[in-house]
Amino acid sequence: MPQAYSLPKPNYFLAPRMASEHISKKRKTRCKDLHSNAFRAKEEDVWFDDGNIVLVAEDTPFRVHKGVLAAKSEIFRDTFSVPQPEYDDLLDGIPILRLLDNWVDVRNMLVGMYHSDRYLELKDGMEFSVVKSFSCLGTKYEVKAIRQEAIKRLRRCYPTSFKRYLAQAVEHVHPIKMTPTDAMEAVHIARLCDLPDILPSAFYQCTRLSMQKLLEGPQSSLISTSDLRAILEGRRKLAISSIIFLKDMMLKSPAIGCMSPDDCSREIRNGLSRVWDDLVETAGDLASEYHTVKLMGDSTCVSCALSLEWECERYYQETWDRLGEYFNVRP
Repeated sequence: MPQAYSLPKPNYFLAPRMASEHISKKRKTRCKDLHSNAFRAKEEDVWFDDGNIVLVAEDTPFRVHKGVLAAKSEIFRDTFSVPQPEYDDLLDGIPILRLLDNWVDVRNMLVGMYHSDRYLELKDGMEFSVVKSFSCLGTKYEVKAIRQEAIKRLRRCYPTSFKRYLAQAVEHVHPIKMTPTDAMEAVHIARLCDLPDILPSAFYQCTRLSMQKLLEGPQSSLISTSDLRAILEGRRKLAISSIIFLKDMMLKSPAIGCMSPDDCSREIRNGLSRVWDDLVETAGDLASEYHTVKLMGDSTCVSCALSLEWECERYYQETWDRLGEYFNVRP
C-alpha cells in the first residue's frame, strides 16, 4: 500500500504556527471534495497526471512529484527520505501530504518551483502576494531559489540607502507591484523571515500611513502592538528631527562668498517656512522634504545653493541611517 507522509520537525523558528504542526489535524476531506478543488491546481499548471504525491492545503490538492520537491526543498527532501508507516490517506491511489498553509501560498510556491521563468526572470512588477508566498514558504520549506528572489526584490523596495529610496520615485521599472499599506505586511515578512535590514525602511514607509489604515486597515492585524508603538514613536522622532533641522537652517547665516545675503536669507527662510507648515501634515516625509529643501537653491546665489545642497544631503542621509535607532530595530 502507498505510504502517507508527515513532515519532520525543522530546525528553525516557524511562525505563527509551531514547527511540529506542519500537518493538519482537522478531519480528513473526502476524496470527492479534493477532486472538486483540483481545478485550481490544474489552472496554474501545478497538477501533473504522472505526479506521485498530492499536497493538500485548505482542501485544495496539488498533484506533483516527490523528486522535484526534494530537489528544490531541503524540508521535502528530508520528509521523503524518512521511512513512513503505511496509511490509507490517498487520492486516486496517490499518497497525500497535508500542509498547514494557505492554498494560494502553496500554489505560488509550486509555480515558482516548476515554472521559475514566470517569476524569477520577471524584471518588472512581481505581485506582492507572490513575494509574500516566496519569502514565507521559501523560508519555511527551505526553497532557496524563490526565497532569494523574493528577498532581492524586497531589499530593492525597502533599501538601506537613502539615494536608493529616492531613486524609486523616478524609476519606470519596479521590482514589486505594491500599495502603501503593503509596508505593514513587509514588516510582518521581515519578522517571520529574519530580514532585519529591510525593517527600518519598511517601518518608515508605515509612518506614511494614516492612523485609520494602521489601526483598522485590512493588513493592520499583521502589526503587533510593539511594532505599532515603534511606528508611532518613530514618526514622532522623525518630525522632531525635521523641526530642529529646519529651525537651524533658518537661523544659519548666508554662505561665505554670498553676494546677496539679504535676498538669499529671505528666500531660504520663506522656503523653509513652507516646509515647516507642511510638516504638520507630512510628519517627517523625508523624500518630500529633501526635494523641497534642495530646490530652494534655485532661488539663491551659487554659494548659498551649494551650501544648502550640502546641508540637505548630509542631514537626510544621516537621518535615513538612523532609522533603525528611531524604530528600535536591532541589526
